[in-house]
Amino acid sequence: MKMKSKDYYGAILLFLILSISSCRSQNSESSENITDLQNNIGDASVVVNLLGSEFSDSDGNNPQASTNKLLKNQPSTETFYTLTSPSTLLAAEVSVENSIPINTSAGISPVAVIVGPPLDLNHKFRLIAYRDSDGGYAGYKDFTVGTPNTNGGLRLPKNVAYKMVVYSYGTNYLPNITASEMTSFNLAIHNYDSMGNSQNGFLYFVQSFTPVEGDNTLPSVILRHKIAQVTTKINSSALPAGSNNITAVSSAILTGHNRKAEFKFSEPFIKNRSMPENVTTTFGPQSPSTEWISNPVFINAESSPETNKIISFTANVTVGGVSKPITVTNGFRIKPGFLTTYKIKLKEVRCGAILNGTFREFMCYNLGATENGKPFEPAKEIHGAKYQWGQFPVITQLQDQSASTFYHQAGSGWSFSDFTSIIFQDPCTANNSDYRLPTRDEWGNIIISNSKQTVGTWGNDPFNTGIQHANYGSGLKIGDFLMLPTAGDRSYNSNNSTTTIRNRGINGGYWSSTYDSNNNTNSHHMVIATNGAFVSSTFRSIGMSVRCMKK
Repeated sequence: MKMKSKDYYGAILLFLILSISSCRSQNSESSENITDLQNNIGDASVVVNLLGSEFSDSDGNNPQASTNKLLKNQPSTETFYTLTSPSTLLAAEVSVENSIPINTSAGISPVAVIVGPPLDLNHKFRLIAYRDSDGGYAGYKDFTVGTPNTNGGLRLPKNVAYKMVVYSYGTNYLPNITASEMTSFNLAIHNYDSMGNSQNGFLYFVQSFTPVEGDNTLPSVILRHKIAQVTTKINSSALPAGSNNITAVSSAILTGHNRKAEFKFSEPFIKNRSMPENVTTTFGPQSPSTEWISNPVFINAESSPETNKIISFTANVTVGGVSKPITVTNGFRIKPGFLTTYKIKLKEVRCGAILNGTFREFMCYNLGATENGKPFEPAKEIHGAKYQWGQFPVITQLQDQSASTFYHQAGSGWSFSDFTSIIFQDPCTANNSDYRLPTRDEWGNIIISNSKQTVGTWGNDPFNTGIQHANYGSGLKIGDFLMLPTAGDRSYNSNNSTTTIRNRGINGGYWSSTYDSNNNTNSHHMVIATNGAFVSSTFRSIGMSVRCMKK
C-alpha cells in the first residue's frame, strides 16, 4: 500500500513537471517540414522557450539612464486646427506621451527595450533552422501557444550549428511558409501581409544554436517587434469645464499604413513596403471622461528621415453632446519596432483681435482660401481670392496663383478702369450674413490695440516656379489669434484686359468697407508690411484680399 502511494504521488509530480515544461516551452502539435529525413530522424528535437516580446526604443542622441528609465528626445508639440465655425477652431495639440517605463541593460545605452506583452493562448509562431556552415535551409515547425505538443519539436541532425529563426504575427494567424523562406539564410525573405488586420504585427528572433541528441530547448527567446505600434489618447480637459467630457469617438482612422512588406532574415529591418491602406483604430466603450485611449494598432511605415511626420489621424469626437471633427495631417512620425503613444489635447481657439478694448472675432481664413488646418502659418493655400472694392467678381486663389499676368474672359464682371461708384456690396455678408468687412477706423484701431509680429520669410521671389512674386511664406500676426498672409494685390491693364500680381511676399492689402471721401476713385484699406501695418487709400479697381469680421 505504501509502495502504491509512492508510485501515485510520484506520477502526479512527474505530470506537473511535464505540464510546466510544456507551458514554458510553448510547444504545439502543428505542421513541420523536415529536409534530409534519413539523417534527421531520431537525432535532435528542438522546442522554444518563448519568454515574451519587446519593442525597440532609442532617443537618437545622448541618453541619460537611471533605474529603469531613459530620457528620450521627443519631437516637438505640433498643433492642427479644424474649423468648427468661420471664426472658431478646434485645436488638436499633438505630442508624444513620455510615460512609458524603459528597461535598460547595465549602464547607459543609446538603445533600450520596452517589455511588450507575452503571446497569448492560441497565438502562433514559427521556428526555422538554417545551417551555420553554408546557410542552407534545414527545416521548420509551427507552434501554437498553449497547445500541448505530442510529437516533439523541430527534428534536426544533432551536433550541427544552426541559425534559429523564430517569428510570429502576435496573433492566432500565421501564413503558410513560402519558397522565399526555404532558401539560404542570407537570401531568405518573409513576405509580410497584415491582411487588413491592425493587430497583425511582425515579431522576430534569431540566434545560433547547436542541438544535441534528444530533446533540446532554444532558451530565453524574446521576440522583437519590427513594426511600429501606435496608441492614441484624446484629451478634452482644456475645453470649457462642465461640458468637456468625451462620450464617444467614432470613425477614427490612421492614414499611412502599408499592408505588405518584405523582411530579410539576415537584415534587421523591413523594406519594400506596398499597398497603402487606412487603419481603423477603435476606442471601445469607455465611461464619460476627459481622456479616452484607443486600442493599440500596428502601423507598417517608416519616417525617412526619422523626423518626418507621415501618419495622419481623423476622428469624430463627441464632447459635451456635440460631435467635433479632428483632423491631424501628417502629425505622427513612425519608427519600426517602436511603441509610441500619441496624445491629442483638444482646445477651442477663436480667431480675432482686440478692437476698442474688446476681443472681436474674425474669420480664420481669407475669403476664398483653402481651409488647410494651419491658419496661423503662411502658405499659398491660405492666400485666398482677390476682390475689387465693393464688387463680387473675383480672381480666385487658383487663378491668382496660376500666372503672374492673368487674362480675363469678357463678361467676367471685373472692371478694367477706375470706377467712381460708391455703391458697396459686402463680399463678407454675401458669403455669410453673420460677417462683414471692417471699416477704416476699425482696422486703424486694431493696428494700435494689438501686438504685431512678422511670420515666415519675407521678400519678392521673381523666379520661384517661373511666376513672379511667388513667395507665399510670409505674413503678419496681429495679436495672438489673427494672421494675415502677404498676398500682394492685382493691378489692371485697361489696354488688354489683364491683371498683374504685385508685391506678394512683401506686403498685403486688405479692403475696408469705407470709401475715400477725398478721392472719388479710391477706398481705404489696411496694408501689412515688414514694418507693421497702416491704413491707406487706393484705386477701387485694385484686386485685394478680404478678411471678414463677425458682426
